[in-house]
Amino acid sequence: MNVRVIISVVVAGLVVLFVVQNVGAVEIRFLFWSFSASGSLLFLIIFFIGAVLGWSWHKISTLAWKKTGNRTE
Repeated sequence: MNVRVIISVVVAGLVVLFVVQNVGAVEIRFLFWSFSASGSLLFLIIFFIGAVLGWSWHKISTLAWKKTGNRTE
């Protein structure tokens, strides 16, 4: 198996374990807003936002590297 697949499965398993153990309600207060939500739901939302931002950063940096022509010929 590919190392990336193994690492992805382990990280996904840890995320699921963390989410299952933290199902209690959490109150979030920011400036004038205040709301209560499940801790696991908030964690999943933050995790997926981070994954999308990381993937986007990788794609943008790869495109910038290709555009500058840093290739060995």
